[in-house]
Amino acid sequence: MRFSPGTVKQINLLETDIGRPLSNISTNIKFETIIEDIKKVLADGSIITKEIETNNGKWYQIMTMPYVQQADHKNNGAIITFNDITELKKIQHELNISNKMLGMAVESTEMGVWFVDMKTHEFNPSVRLKALFGFYPEDDMTYEAAVAQIVSEYQPLVTKAVDAAANFGEKYDIEYPLRGFHDGKLRWVKGIGNFVLDNEDKPRYFTGVLLDITVHKQDEIRKNDFISMVSHELRTPLTSLQGYIQLLTSNAKKTDDTFSVIKLDKAHTQVKKMTALINGFLNVSRFEAGKIYLNEQEFEMNDLLNEIVKEITPTIANHNIVLLPGPPLSVKADRDKIGQVVNNYLSNAVKYSAQGKNIEISCKKLNSAIEVSVKDEGMGIKLQDQEKLFDRYYRIESIDTQTISGFGLGLYLSAEIIQRHRGKVWVESEVGKGSTFYFSLPLS
Repeated sequence: MRFSPGTVKQINLLETDIGRPLSNISTNIKFETIIEDIKKVLADGSIITKEIETNNGKWYQIMTMPYVQQADHKNNGAIITFNDITELKKIQHELNISNKMLGMAVESTEMGVWFVDMKTHEFNPSVRLKALFGFYPEDDMTYEAAVAQIVSEYQPLVTKAVDAAANFGEKYDIEYPLRGFHDGKLRWVKGIGNFVLDNEDKPRYFTGVLLDITVHKQDEIRKNDFISMVSHELRTPLTSLQGYIQLLTSNAKKTDDTFSVIKLDKAHTQVKKMTALINGFLNVSRFEAGKIYLNEQEFEMNDLLNEIVKEITPTIANHNIVLLPGPPLSVKADRDKIGQVVNNYLSNAVKYSAQGKNIEISCKKLNSAIEVSVKDEGMGIKLQDQEKLFDRYYRIESIDTQTISGFGLGLYLSAEIIQRHRGKVWVESEVGKGSTFYFSLPLS
């Protein structure tokens, strides 16, 4: 009957084609079913959509629909529309290639992949993911079934990590052991995931990968067992040595032997340092073996900070410790371990800043969390070192730090403690001007 001007350009129709049978019309579109589609539309009012390629490599989405006149509401013909989707097809083709390459990469690393629809709660595990949890490829593995295979004491940690990622936008990155469903095999896995948000910034999908780290973890466990054993063996003679030093110091004071008192006091300080290092190694081993548990209770953070400042001030003669006033803020956490983190921050501030400098401690509310900071006026930290400070055994190597003792355990343990409380640790620093170490915890 008629065609729009755009059809001339798109499919090469001519004015002289009007009135000719469709079977006699030549276009550049490979549309072999056009007559059958029109007949179906005329017969039952269907709407038919297809994707068709032209002879010159272009792609169109073709829709054939009824032509209904408003006067009598009768189907008097068919309308055919052509929508150019060539660019969309190119993108789709490139995406398919990327997906294949990604699939090959995932398969080569033997990673399991999961996908959860947060609206329907549908859990879609890959075959490899099923295998890691000890299921067969044909098994129906639900999310609940997967969690059930995780070693019981680690289940709360995993669910907390998922909740933290969903509710607070934290990165899901966790290691845990699981027991295979069919084979009963113990495996250590590392899960990395993220939530995809919808238009309302609410979690829509939860997706990620799972990697078998059993061999690496077994090596780590053997190493930690060795460190723990050696540390325990060293503590016994150190305790005896400390007892002898205290006894000799007492005798030296009775005889007014000032020289011996001074030397024994230095020996006592060195034994304390050695004991602290050994305790640090033991704590690392316990953390990585999952043998340190949190004794959570509700307490006022400012009360804890006041106690720590009162305890540490007499032992620090060359620095000014200042606790800035703040509002009363309650947290539910392990009070002793949070105190350990604050003490570590203060100890570092003293070690890495010159005598006579101020060290400020503050506590304030930050959205739904509290933020504690320890600020010094020390040497500062380079940007490339800031990212690694909380890594295990990491120490800044420079001329300024050569005479400062330590094994890089304090900040690592602090980070582990805060992360177990679903909190965060970070540092802000400028070389030559000082550093501020932070940690945050959820409010009660």
